[in-house]
Amino acid sequence: MRKKEGINFVIFALLANFYITTLFLGFFNFIYIGSIALEGLIRFILFTSLTIIFLKKINQIKSTFLKEKKIFIFIILFVILTFLQIFFLKNKLYHIQGTIKYLFYLLCILLSIYSLHNNGVQVRDKLIIVIYILFFSVVIFYPYLIIRSGLSLGERLTLTGIRFSMILGAGNEDAHFMVTLFPFILYSLYKKKFLLISIIILSTVVLIYNGTRSTLLMFCFVVLLYFTITNKNKILMPLLIVILIFTVGESVGNIFITQLEGEKGIIFNFNDFVQGRVSEGNLAGRYNSTWMPTVLYTIKNSLWIGFGNNGWSEVALNAIGYENISNSWVSVAPHNFFVTCFCNWGLLGLTLFIYLFYHYVKYSFLCLKKALTFNQKRISTALLCSWISFLSWSMIANSSGTAGWTVLVILILLTIINKNEILTEYSTLKKKIK
Repeated sequence: MRKKEGINFVIFALLANFYITTLFLGFFNFIYIGSIALEGLIRFILFTSLTIIFLKKINQIKSTFLKEKKIFIFIILFVILTFLQIFFLKNKLYHIQGTIKYLFYLLCILLSIYSLHNNGVQVRDKLIIVIYILFFSVVIFYPYLIIRSGLSLGERLTLTGIRFSMILGAGNEDAHFMVTLFPFILYSLYKKKFLLISIIILSTVVLIYNGTRSTLLMFCFVVLLYFTITNKNKILMPLLIVILIFTVGESVGNIFITQLEGEKGIIFNFNDFVQGRVSEGNLAGRYNSTWMPTVLYTIKNSLWIGFGNNGWSEVALNAIGYENISNSWVSVAPHNFFVTCFCNWGLLGLTLFIYLFYHYVKYSFLCLKKALTFNQKRISTALLCSWISFLSWSMIANSSGTAGWTVLVILILLTIINKNEILTEYSTLKKKIK
């Protein structure tokens, strides 16, 4: 297998897994072959293929260990924790089924490492194409949703509490997914001003109709942050600000009023909120009805190792119960990546994921600081903006699902490529100066 073939299959596997679990199931719901869900069967086939390729290329992958110690350490410790859990969990088969899902994503990272170090620029270009495909896979459905809604833009601005979604099954997931990927649209279209401004306006309209108000604020923040850091054209920035004011100004004003009203119990009675006596608003409701019960249950029953790779469902059932969605009883959505980590893998697992996020967000800052060319500055800014948006998604929505893990893998791979290019070049230049 040539150097590029590893990343090619990883890209295929990520896209196949993403579309099977989102687009296909979004239209046809769950399909079972015997007693096995189609989603799980496809992922198992992809996982098996990745494992075979990994075993064939293990020597080449091991050669990059010292260069990428942090991700290798994370994966090794995560695998040890996952197998350690088997001895302590009652529902071992259910845990093993969940294990395949997470090992699939980690194998995608491992199989890419060798390609990243030998074809970094080419791999980066391919991953940005993947980002385009994923971004527009969500956006493409919104003309239909907008027409079906029968609402004018002005009417939609005044209508709150309703979200439109198609591919990811929830409006907030659509919106967070888009906003997290959008900085790379800004990066790749930087010189195509008319097209760039058109896509910014299109994305703004999509987010307004989507109805997830917090992501509209994050979108404005990401766009302005990106151009504040990278802007060389002194005319472009004021133009973008004017466009954003006219296109989202009223909506942003409504958002602040709505958020202030809805979450005023947190703002004005913070001590009561911490003690669980405030439940008005999304944040307070999730804190009191979802996060606090599941965290306390995990602390009491399995503080260190959690309840396994499908642990959230067990914890949610025991600590909260099921909720009825579209006449189906399902476990409550966590709406927080880190709470999910804690319930699944306990304090040890949560520490591992904080370690992972810390280092790769830190690399984004470091690469931005040490970028030697304008292009390096732009890609570093895009990575930083995407990590910020992903962390926002992780704190208030479900980035722990298929869409979130797909984005997380891509962000880790792009950060590694960027780190290798910029920090190596910076170090070489520094040695020459000395």
